[in-house]
Amino acid sequence: MKSKRIFLAVLIIFIMQSCQTVLHVTRVSNSLPPTATQGFYYALPRNFVRIDVVVNRTEQIKGPYSEFAEKYLGLSNVIKSNSASYEISDIKLSSFEDPDPQQFYFVELKKSILKKANYFKLALTEAGLMVSTDGKNETNVAENIPVGSQVDETIYPDIFKYYGELNLFEKVDTLIEKVKHDSVTVEKMTFKRSMVEKTPEQKAKNAADFIIKVKENRFNLISGFQEVNYDKETFKYMNDELEKMENEYRKLFTGISFTKKITYSFLYLPKQEKPKDSIGLFRFSKLKGVLDTTSGFGDLISLKIQKVSNTDSLKAYVDRKSGLKSESHGLFYRIADYANITILSANSETVHAKFLIPQYGVVTSMPALLTKTQYYKASGTINTIE
Repeated sequence: MKSKRIFLAVLIIFIMQSCQTVLHVTRVSNSLPPTATQGFYYALPRNFVRIDVVVNRTEQIKGPYSEFAEKYLGLSNVIKSNSASYEISDIKLSSFEDPDPQQFYFVELKKSILKKANYFKLALTEAGLMVSTDGKNETNVAENIPVGSQVDETIYPDIFKYYGELNLFEKVDTLIEKVKHDSVTVEKMTFKRSMVEKTPEQKAKNAADFIIKVKENRFNLISGFQEVNYDKETFKYMNDELEKMENEYRKLFTGISFTKKITYSFLYLPKQEKPKDSIGLFRFSKLKGVLDTTSGFGDLISLKIQKVSNTDSLKAYVDRKSGLKSESHGLFYRIADYANITILSANSETVHAKFLIPQYGVVTSMPALLTKTQYYKASGTINTIE
């Protein structure tokens, strides 16, 4: 009988010890007094909304001989003046996580845990966001998020690369001097050579003559006038080079037009105290492109965000439960809520998306006992519990 009582007492002590708290997690704040206890720090995420606006900038540059295009080449549909125009080709919405400065936590470990090897593993991202308590972390690389404006590539072509050719020509002046020798008058001719800059019309005529000459060479090549049996690769190369040269010279009359893409990036941070918000992002003008919201030109492009409020009832319950006295907390995590995001242009909807916004949701805690848990890095919500 006595041995049974001893066994029962040992069993009760074992059960009580196994149910003891092994984790103690506190939220870090300025009012929290420091502690000498060993432990770890981690953060819960908040999400930024990223708006990428792709703008096509089309430039038209008139050719230096545009005024002579019709006279020498019979071309009337040419660019008469330099201009630029803008057009929004795409607006993309995305989100990315960032440590919430209001949601840092300290994980205090009991001495009994510190004595056991590999008993507790906390996997974090490079930014300090919690990923799992089993040591597995496959996404620990911090992302570089560029913000501002970026030109995808420099696409300026060789603008009028033949414009500077043959700018000077040799001018020969004949001077006739009458020399009287005895009763005979003799005309003495001398030649004066000088280099003179060509007028724009002379340059235009030379360029037009060269275009005609290149056309004739292409015609002779294609028609077989030279009676040379070129192989396919040689023929194609010669024809392509002649065509390329002809096009480059023609640009001196017609001008050139090209488009480059410029990407503007904006960030918006949803705040828990603003479940519904609307802000202006920029103004857009077809003549001036993307402008500041204070500009008097263009249409206002704005962002509208509204919380879906799926977690409101859960938040009310968690708030009531937090009023109950609890000795210890386990790991804190988030249950994110959705938000509808719309980009508006001139009071018309342009882009619509729906994203999980962690800071719109609820922060609550796990039991103080250790479990193997994995979390969604972007939202701080539980993925699996073992």
